[in-house]
Amino acid sequence: MSDKILLVEDEHQIAKFISRGLQREGYQVITAENGLDALNKLGQQEFDLVVTDILMPKMDGFTLTREIRSSERTKDLPVVVVTSMESEEDKRRGLEVGANAYLIKSSFDQKNLIETIERLLS
Repeated sequence: MSDKILLVEDEHQIAKFISRGLQREGYQVITAENGLDALNKLGQQEFDLVVTDILMPKMDGFTLTREIRSSERTKDLPVVVVTSMESEEDKRRGLEVGANAYLIKSSFDQKNLIETIERLLS
């Protein structure tokens, strides 16, 4: 059985690109368009890992990650942030709210994302 990943990304093209790459590696990918949608999906089914953007409508990735960490059921769920927010302050904030990894879109590398996911799931 393949690992199930929740991909939280409001930009359709980016979500499609990341999703295809993960599916090629054998992951089952469910997408959510924002943090609120992601929390609803997390409440309905089990996931092995979350990949989330930060800048999204309704609920951003910082808040989503904080919510994931505050729930007894999902507190140990690995969270990988993939964002355009590059500053050290943003990265520090992402890790402080509980992200396991913080990847930058401008230097995005699908291989790096896959390696990060494999490391977190092993």
